Amino acid sequence: MEDISEEQEFKYGEHSLQKIKVFKYSSTNASTYIYIHGGAWRDPSNTFDEMRPVLGIPNANLIGINYRLSPEIKHPEHLIDILRASRFVKQNFDVSQITLLGHSVGATMILQLLHYRQIIRDGLKHTHKDDLSSLDNLFAYVNDNVLLLQVIFLDGIYDVVELLKEYPDYASFVDDAFVSNKHFADSTQLSSANESLDLPFSLVSKDTKFLIYQSLEDDLLSMKQTHLLIDYLSSKNQGFTLHVGNWGKHEEIFGKYREIVFSGNVP
Repeated sequence: MEDISEEQEFKYGEHSLQKIKVFKYSSTNASTYIYIHGGAWRDPSNTFDEMRPVLGIPNANLIGINYRLSPEIKHPEHLIDILRASRFVKQNFDVSQITLLGHSVGATMILQLLHYRQIIRDGLKHTHKDDLSSLDNLFAYVNDNVLLLQVIFLDGIYDVVELLKEYPDYASFVDDAFVSNKHFADSTQLSSANESLDLPFSLVSKDTKFLIYQSLEDDLLSMKQTHLLIDYLSSKNQGFTLHVGNWGKHEEIFGKYREIVFSGNVP
């Protein structure tokens, strides 16, 4: 792929939302940042364009992923789209030193990716799509070709069961993305009873950095979800760095601090 200095969109699937946007790219760049937006699995106003304010990150390829939304699709189809987009990026761009970052349910999907085979298998059982043979090649390619340097969790949802205990009104968007209580309970490692989720993480190595960011001014999510993630990673002996600060409301996505947060360079 030739260098890209002005943003371009590329399709990784047939659906209009199955696109990535490349904001800048050069095979000589030392690092790559790939962003997964939030929006409660359903909000079309949240898109890969949330990456645009961070163009000042130097010597880096910057890529955003759009994916299909609920209620048109249910979990784990959003996650499958992230895998397909990741495969497309690796097949078409010379990228390494990848940082994967996600905001809100984008952070949920980063957590899910750490056990993507098991999470997707369990999710499809609930939607009566038990045949995974069509995904075998996708799983194999991602497993063999995607290794993450950093993962950055941004004001995320990590346990839907606990989310609804704290915010019962959020059932409206959860019901759009899942077909039952058991479906969303099985959707992340924190609430699932699947023993296979005790297996080692996928797509990361012992050297992968885990960064967690939470704005103390977030008006939609308290610190509880972040504390749940911290407890989970600690139980797995996974190191991480936590950053909290007064970085604005949830939908401001760190506002004027977005570039420094997205780059992972908050002191």
